[in-house]
Amino acid sequence: MLGNLFKHEWKDSWLIMTILNVSVLVLSLIGSHSTQKYFEILEEMDVGGFIYAIYILLYAFGIIALSLAATFYFYVRFYKNMYTDQGYLMHTLPVNHNELIVSKLLVALIWRVISFIVIILGIMKMSFSFEDIIYMVKNLNLVATDVVLVVILLLGMALYSILLGYVSISIGQFSARNKVLASIGAYFGIKIIARILRSFLTLINIYNYRELIEKFRDFDDPTTRATFMLVIIVIVYIACGLYYFITQWIMKNRLNLE
Repeated sequence: MLGNLFKHEWKDSWLIMTILNVSVLVLSLIGSHSTQKYFEILEEMDVGGFIYAIYILLYAFGIIALSLAATFYFYVRFYKNMYTDQGYLMHTLPVNHNELIVSKLLVALIWRVISFIVIILGIMKMSFSFEDIIYMVKNLNLVATDVVLVVILLLGMALYSILLGYVSISIGQFSARNKVLASIGAYFGIKIIARILRSFLTLINIYNYRELIEKFRDFDDPTTRATFMLVIIVIVYIACGLYYFITQWIMKNRLNLE
């Protein structure tokens, strides 16, 4: 049943996300042929420069739209499918709450990864030549462990962002008046709490803080890089697990579609 839920979610979301991703790719390809003229705009605002400036503005808006869509579009889908009138149908299906959440989470994560790749490739295509990119990658002196940990970390951060929205929407359902406004408040409230916790952890280690900073400045050492990323990975995935558990618990025990 999870596969059917995944297919349904993918079918409902692929069109708008494909249009946005393709649009950004097309703008990137067009702009990559004229990026060298960008600095000339600063010296001479002729008609060509003005048109190119408009193009850069459209490209920036395209990236912003794609970034927002890859996040908030799936927040809206989660809210409508789980906690509005559509929820009556979703929650009467012969599936458990975990399958409902995971199906939406997987589709949102896949599109988040695709959009991230499109944005990064587009920016690199606009800003650097292929030779420049190869040169920069070689100079990073990355090892296989770095690549694996970076991928795991990026996936964790994407999951964190998606689940932050899901848990905020779920907490917002406790409001008897305005569930949407309550969800927005929960979203920013959780972010504030997370920031306070980070500050608290910093204060705990205040005496070792300078030593820690000095240690992690030496990123030429693969072991140092791996240790640093592993610490962040553990924290991010613990937070993801917590957000998922709260979302699932509320949906299972405190579901209210009135």
